[in-house]
Amino acid sequence: QIRIFLIFLLIITAQSILNSIFTFPKGDQTNFLFAADQLFNGGKLGIDVWEVKPPLHLFLISIFYTLNKSVLSVHVGELFLNIFAIYIFYKFSKHKLSKETSIYISIFYLFFYYFGTQSYERFQVESLFNPILIISISLLFSKNKFYHLISGIFFSFFAFSKIVGLFFLLIIIYFFKRSIINVLSGFTLGLILILFLFSHFGSI
Repeated sequence: QIRIFLIFLLIITAQSILNSIFTFPKGDQTNFLFAADQLFNGGKLGIDVWEVKPPLHLFLISIFYTLNKSVLSVHVGELFLNIFAIYIFYKFSKHKLSKETSIYISIFYLFFYYFGTQSYERFQVESLFNPILIISISLLFSKNKFYHLISGIFFSFFAFSKIVGLFFLLIIIYFFKRSIINVLSGFTLGLILILFLFSHFGSI
């Protein structure tokens, strides 16, 4: 029975990944891909590319384009980003939660959130940056202060993709008071990097 379950799980997973990778975007996602394409080809924010939302998702898509400038590379990039986020969550949460709980949460995320989201909606700002928020918070479970610094850098990327990130910052301050100095230091480093990106690739 366990073998049959694992076989069906493997089939469903393969089908979900293939369906995700080979589905074309539509709606707002086509605009994001076009804008990211302009940045990738040397366009400037505020001149050749205009985006009313914080434009970090355009930079992220442009990074995926370095593999291959296609929709397929973006799908593969965000797939590995989600897998990496779940790995970081499992690695750092299993010492705070039970190992079984971390496994169940990871499976739930992949099958009910990631595979449950229509593929063209994964180009949305939320879908691209929720894994980065997961990485940021998961790193705070570690006792290593260096990881807290890295957490702040990841959080700056999330905060400057969605304004609601500031709300999550209040949650981090409340639950991780002892790490807040390192987190804010990393957050500041992340802001410097973001401002460098804006000044180099934009008109700001």
